[in-house]
Amino acid sequence: MNDFPPMKDFKDTGLPPDPAVYRAYMTYVKNAEPGPLQEHGLRMAQVLQQTLGNNPDILSLALLSILPPETYGLMGRRFGTEAMEVLEEANKHARTGFAYVEEARPQVKLLATASAIASIEDFDAGLASYRDKVAAFQATGVKPQKLEEPPVPNVRLCSLVARYAFGDTGSDTLDYLLIEKLEDFNMTVEEKLAEFNIDYTAPVDYPGFAKAKLRDEDVVKDAYYVLTTHAMAEDDDIEKALEAAQLLSAEPSASPTAIAAVLLDIGLKGRSPDDLQFLQKRLDWDVLDLLFAHNVREPGGIKELAAAPLEFRQMALAHAAVSMGAMLTAGENILIGLDNGQIPESLGPMLKLNAVMKLEKMVSDNEKIFTPMRSMFDTPELSLLMEYTSDAANEYISKHKDKPMLALPAPKPPKPESGNDFTF
Repeated sequence: MNDFPPMKDFKDTGLPPDPAVYRAYMTYVKNAEPGPLQEHGLRMAQVLQQTLGNNPDILSLALLSILPPETYGLMGRRFGTEAMEVLEEANKHARTGFAYVEEARPQVKLLATASAIASIEDFDAGLASYRDKVAAFQATGVKPQKLEEPPVPNVRLCSLVARYAFGDTGSDTLDYLLIEKLEDFNMTVEEKLAEFNIDYTAPVDYPGFAKAKLRDEDVVKDAYYVLTTHAMAEDDDIEKALEAAQLLSAEPSASPTAIAAVLLDIGLKGRSPDDLQFLQKRLDWDVLDLLFAHNVREPGGIKELAAAPLEFRQMALAHAAVSMGAMLTAGENILIGLDNGQIPESLGPMLKLNAVMKLEKMVSDNEKIFTPMRSMFDTPELSLLMEYTSDAANEYISKHKDKPMLALPAPKPPKPESGNDFTF
């Protein structure tokens, strides 16, 4: 059951009574998905109305920007070819987390800024709704059917838009409104969520390239900057990507191409064809060739890996070593958590079994692929690290894998009576 209020009637939105805006709003209502973000497009339009006034074309674009690409042909016929082109470009930038928004046309930067502001307002509205539901539960004792946590905005995305759309939207008021709301969010979010015992982890603020311990080459710098500012990259993936790139940076035979490619191959796990299209303007063709043609998470078998370029073989080995090291660390952290009481003892057997099973599979897969090819990587230090990590993983498995119970020998049957031991 949908626990969210129905969409507002058009007369209650505060939007101007313009036929185009009305048609756009009714299309929006028909396509908006129920949930905490169902009013995101409406908030975008309201923000633009407050800062730019009653501009029917811009307000309609804001409302239509949440529609799926499959509808753009119809929208082009209804609202004009230019509107369709703006929507297509805006959607492409939205799918990549506005990581390349500096390349967008002014109308798209305008929509991106409104969307970033609306995402912070979505959070505020979600927080207010959460507070009301908690208060009602405390007053009545009736638990809500579904208690959705407030939708936390993507801070990296908002920061990118604030930095690269600023001054190109045509509205200083809009530009400064995003900066003001973003600063307020960063200052108050932890306190607001702590009220409901909801944890908040701010995105990691990565250092400048000079402190990254990577090969000092322009192509590596470009990849590092794309990765550490990309709104769709997750911190865990970025950390693994940096570790793999640092390992390759220490190997003289590893080229800058391999180091740059491993940063983005591991760090941008969910990269899309749109990312690769934008990156053509930012990265060398040989880095892009590796990203287009290969994926370290699916390196293939020995035959495929042997036929791949040396750079990719090195990338795949670095990814395997880092991933196995991370899995081993996760297993050891379970033991630490059990020792210090952070993990309930009742969960210990299940968590240890899960860690052992994952490590076993990873070690087995790596040994099948990488061990027979140990002479084909030209990375002696990395190959040695791989062996050490594999040995440590096998030791962990041996120590914590449940031993099979030995079957005890069946008891001997009683000795039959001989007939010579009776008495009168």
